[in-house]
Amino acid sequence: MDQNKNQKKKGQTKLTSFLRKRKDDSLESASETDEYITPTLELSKPEQYNERKKPKTESMDPVNFIQKVLDDAEKSKILSSKWNPSPHEKYSFPVTNGRRYNLTWEDKFIWLRYSLSKDAAFCAPCIAFGQQNQSDKLVTSGLRDWKNATGSKRGTLQIHEESSAHQNALVKAVNLMKVYSGEEKSIKSSISQSYEDTVLKNREILSNIINVVIIALGQRNIPLRGHRWDTITKREDGNFDFFVHWLAKEKPVLKAHLENAAYNAKYLSPDIQNEIIELAGEEVLNSILSRTRTDKWFSVMADECADVANIEQMDICIRYVDENNEVNEDFIGYAPLDSVDAASLSNAILQKLEDCNLDTQYLRGQGYDGASVLSGSKSGVCSRLREVQPLAEYHHCRAHALNLVISSSCKNIPMVRNLFVDVNQLTWFLGASPKRVSIMKRHLPNAKQVDYLIGNIENEETESNKNIEKSFSVNILLKLCETRWSARVDTLSVVIGKYAAILSTLEDVRNESTVSDARTKATAFINMMERSSFIVAIVVAHHILSYMKPLTLALQSSKCGVYKAFVDAQNCKQVINDQRCEEVFQRCIWSKASAIADSIGIELQKPRTAGHMQHRANTVLAGTAEEYYRINTYLPFLDHCVKELNDRFSDETRPSFLAFKLLLGQIDILTQDELVDIIERFQDDLPDRDVFNQEFERWKVFCGNLPNDGFERNSLSNAIMLADSDFYPNLHVIFRILLTMPVGSVPCERSFSAMRRLKH
Repeated sequence: MDQNKNQKKKGQTKLTSFLRKRKDDSLESASETDEYITPTLELSKPEQYNERKKPKTESMDPVNFIQKVLDDAEKSKILSSKWNPSPHEKYSFPVTNGRRYNLTWEDKFIWLRYSLSKDAAFCAPCIAFGQQNQSDKLVTSGLRDWKNATGSKRGTLQIHEESSAHQNALVKAVNLMKVYSGEEKSIKSSISQSYEDTVLKNREILSNIINVVIIALGQRNIPLRGHRWDTITKREDGNFDFFVHWLAKEKPVLKAHLENAAYNAKYLSPDIQNEIIELAGEEVLNSILSRTRTDKWFSVMADECADVANIEQMDICIRYVDENNEVNEDFIGYAPLDSVDAASLSNAILQKLEDCNLDTQYLRGQGYDGASVLSGSKSGVCSRLREVQPLAEYHHCRAHALNLVISSSCKNIPMVRNLFVDVNQLTWFLGASPKRVSIMKRHLPNAKQVDYLIGNIENEETESNKNIEKSFSVNILLKLCETRWSARVDTLSVVIGKYAAILSTLEDVRNESTVSDARTKATAFINMMERSSFIVAIVVAHHILSYMKPLTLALQSSKCGVYKAFVDAQNCKQVINDQRCEEVFQRCIWSKASAIADSIGIELQKPRTAGHMQHRANTVLAGTAEEYYRINTYLPFLDHCVKELNDRFSDETRPSFLAFKLLLGQIDILTQDELVDIIERFQDDLPDRDVFNQEFERWKVFCGNLPNDGFERNSLSNAIMLADSDFYPNLHVIFRILLTMPVGSVPCERSFSAMRRLKH
């Protein structure tokens, strides 16, 4: 909402007090804690006051209410609460003339109030509604004649209770408390039914306006604002104004409001729209934070990005385990940044956590990308937060690390690097013109699905073949993803699956285009796709990257834990490394590349070789084309991917990672020294460290007795469900903390996708 253009209108009513329940002064004063004050249930509705915190002793002393003109809120105070001694200590009332106050008198005379400061008794209803006769000590100075306080003849309390003045005051007090408890309507509501009608009407009007903001526009990602504010009609030409007036056609109350209300009381101004959005955001955030109360431990994830206004925004998310032992990754807000240095970023994170009442005492993990300002071990954000909480371990975003693996591998092998440059230019060329898109749609949907799935052994199905099968239903050539390299497999799948159709598309573009530059580029792309090096390179890259795509999707899931990410990465390395053999190359790479070449009528050949080549691999041992591409393209690309995976997904040795050996499938290999390291790492969080060894032995026996079939033994989610918090309190806490460890900063990147819509 453009607030610079549309200034707040004079007299515009704010919504905060309207939408939030107004707290009566009596309830506000009752929000302070004092164990000596208890509510008087006889004059109030019990369930109301049981939920209310007890007020301070001084504020409820009857002396504070005498000789004053009291409003209804103050009257409810003196009527609803009274002082009682703490049940945890023996309190002796002061002795006056050999006698003292008797607390049991209040059981008979429920209106009686004791003043701790004056050591005197007062009548609450008479203070609230009596004439405060100077001769009546129960209303003015207080009763201290304990000797004559009770008795059938001279008892001051009995005489006072039977007086007409007290009876009248008591009736008024009971009626007031009935109004406060909701049992009866107030005099104002009883006299003026139109007042209630007005309240209900205003709420209906405001509810309709809020529904437009939240349901009609917000849930559908439609911007509210328009292009300008009309100073004459006092309206904004935007979606919000349109939908409000459209809804008014079906809502007579809203229609009458828009027609008759003053322009500064229609609740349509940009300020009101912003306030509705702000209040809705607070409700959503409070709902998220309420779920974190069940689990003390959490991790923080952050990333920064510039918005459409070119302002740096820090995106902050948290990861925690809820009461159902489910992992949650929730966005808690943006923090605008004046600078992107480590100090500014860490201060923004800490301030956001403080604003959300998230105690850094229970911060156990940090998840960022690999930028030095975030991951720096000396003065980066992670090291600064560890100065605040040393147990907040830093975890490099696993999805970002995998992206770096693929990016580095694709850029360091010349033939694969050239492949992605060429495919990127090809996709942009075919998608840049409506005419070329129409030609492409003419060929791709009806493309003959050549059997490129050569290479399967018996019932084995490679990941690359699965991706090619999916591409058969695609009718357009997808552009290469700018940032996520693993997503480029989808584009390569379409190119391989519909290779001949794409080549036919380029030939039609060359023949039908009236622009010489387009004809020239189409010819160049045809020559490119007919090169043996291009065909082999696209098959090699597609085959290896297809094994990394499932890992990418797994790392982006909020259900993925640190240990699962580690195991999946190790499995991916093993699978890719297993592809390093001549038989796999011949079956999955060369046969598929030969099938593509046959479909377009060419033969795979190796490039010209010479004694010395500066810009191209020239292996002397490669006698045939198959040997040449296996030695110079396939093996170097595969080896580089494995090396990068080993570097960025190395074996974890930190003490917190040793705790994963407490899982059902790992507990047998856990050594005593490792168990000591685990106890030391989690010693501040263990509820009962002294019994940890006995608990571990019981857990080990329990794990050994579980069946091996049909049960995931290395799952943290399964472990925390089995480790009951009552029977295994220490292990349950460790598993909860491990589940909060962040896998990466993927949730932050998701919210960046929504930031553009929010800013518009």
